[in-house]
Amino acid sequence: MDDQNTPTGFIGIDGSLVAMLFIAPAASGAGIGTALLQTSIQDYGATTLTVNEQNPRARQFYEHRGFQVTNRQPTDDQGRPYPLLTMTYNCDPLND
Repeated sequence: MDDQNTPTGFIGIDGSLVAMLFIAPAASGAGIGTALLQTSIQDYGATTLTVNEQNPRARQFYEHRGFQVTNRQPTDDQGRPYPLLTMTYNCDPLND
C-alpha cells in the first residue's frame, strides 16, 4: 500500500505456480516485486511461472532473481500467437 492506502502490487500463487505478479507503474523499481516473489518462493514453495516472450523486461526481472527458461510454447493459453516461456526457479540469488 502507498501513503493513500492504494495497493501498489499483488501476487497470485496456485500451488507451485506464480500465476500473476503485478506492480503499479509508479511503484516499479521499489523492490515490491522482489519482495513478493521472495515470499512466494520461501513461504509458499512457488518455483514456476510463465512470462510472455514479448516482454523482455519481465523475463530479465525473473532471470535476475534465479529463474531460468525451461520451456517455450508458440501460443498463449487461448491459442493466440503470443509465445509463452515457462521459467523455473533454480537458485537463491535473492539472498546472495
